[in-house]
Amino acid sequence: MRLDHNKTLSLDDVSMIDSLDVNHRLGDIDKRYVVLYFWFEGCIHCKHVGPVIEKFYKLNKRQDITYLGVDTMSKNKKSLLAAIKGNHYDFPNYRYNEGVKDLTVNGAPMVIIYDNLLNKVLEQLLGGNPDYETNFSKLIDRLPIE
Repeated sequence: MRLDHNKTLSLDDVSMIDSLDVNHRLGDIDKRYVVLYFWFEGCIHCKHVGPVIEKFYKLNKRQDITYLGVDTMSKNKKSLLAAIKGNHYDFPNYRYNEGVKDLTVNGAPMVIIYDNLLNKVLEQLLGGNPDYETNFSKLIDRLPIE
């Protein structure tokens, strides 16, 4: 995905299916920032990035951020639930589907930080590295507080 800081993108038309097969519109999220973590079972780098997202979700230092996982490979409720359980994720997770076609995902793990107020993608991180937690923390710390 090429990040264009000048392009706006509304999440109103973006939808995903949760582990109960319920469709959710991302435009209904009332938090200013949405962290979307794209991953799949068996992804080596996802094994490093997922726990970082989980940690920030559990710490919940910022009330204006919501963390959501998107499994890019699960095709049904059963496979999504198994992947969530296998990775010990407590943050909400969804299946990648046609509802997220406006968010181009070029690999995993990929994290998109979206600003609901400005209707635009602020940052994207693709891949994982040993400094991932530090880099992700710096991105979160730079987000303006309302």
